[in-house]
Amino acid sequence: MLTKIWERLRGYDKWIQTEATILSSELTEPDAGLERNEKRSNLGSLFQWHSTCVIGWTDVSGISHKGSYTVPELSPLFQLYEGQTVPIRYNPACPGEYYLHELFINKAASTLKRTLFIAWFAFCLLMFAYSLWRHFH
Repeated sequence: MLTKIWERLRGYDKWIQTEATILSSELTEPDAGLERNEKRSNLGSLFQWHSTCVIGWTDVSGISHKGSYTVPELSPLFQLYEGQTVPIRYNPACPGEYYLHELFINKAASTLKRTLFIAWFAFCLLMFAYSLWRHFH
């Protein structure tokens, strides 16, 4: 329900719905190709496989477009492979711009998990500091 509200607010409900075809799908193993500083910033997805898919669709005027996305292994989009289709919406004013509902859900869930983790960590740190303060006062 919240996603439907978000889609209406962003105007995605007015975009044209079509099927995009998976043109290619490439798996990346955990930790592969990341530099040391990137590993620190990607701790949440560090130990997961990732799939990068290139999708293609045709707009109403018959012009082909491509886009790509990367998702971790826990996403339902991770299972997709070349030749399969996925429902998307594309912007009629800029047909190369697309919206993939499942990708939005994946990103929102990931952001929520990170936020909750940070809030929990901050709470624990605050409680530890408070207990130290009480101990020395």
